[in-house]
Amino acid sequence: MDIFKTLMATRAYNVSWAHVEALNRIDLEFDYNNKKEKAVISAWKEYLDLLSNSSINSEQWNIKRVDLLVELLHKMAKFLNYDFDKTHIKNSFYAPTVHSATEEEQIALRRGLLEVLEGKKHIPIAFPDLNNYKK
Repeated sequence: MDIFKTLMATRAYNVSWAHVEALNRIDLEFDYNNKKEKAVISAWKEYLDLLSNSSINSEQWNIKRVDLLVELLHKMAKFLNYDFDKTHIKNSFYAPTVHSATEEEQIALRRGLLEVLEGKKHIPIAFPDLNNYKK
C-alpha cells in the first residue's frame, strides 16, 4: 500500500528520490509467485526495461514511459482494490510549473558550479571605474 501511495503521489515527479525508492521496493513487497501480484511484477519489469533503454529517441521514450507507469499503477490499483481508471491515473494530479522550473534552475546552478570548480569556466568579475569617483 505504501509503495502505491508513494508512486501515485509522485507520478508527476518521476525522478524524485521517493518515487525511485518506491519503484525499487516493488521487488521486495510483491511476490511473482502470487497469481494476483504477478501482474504488478510483470508491469514493473516492463517499465524497468524501458527505464534502462537508451536506444529510443527521448520523445518516444517519454511517451512510452508515461504509458508504462500508468499501466503499472493501474495494475497496483486493481490489486489494492482502488477503482482508478488509466485516464485518472495519467491526468489527475497537481504539479505546479514552479516545481519543474526550480528543479531546472538547481540543476543549472550545480552544473555551473561544477564547471567553475573544475576550472572549465570562470566567474566574471567587474571592477568599478575609480576615475569616476570624486575625491
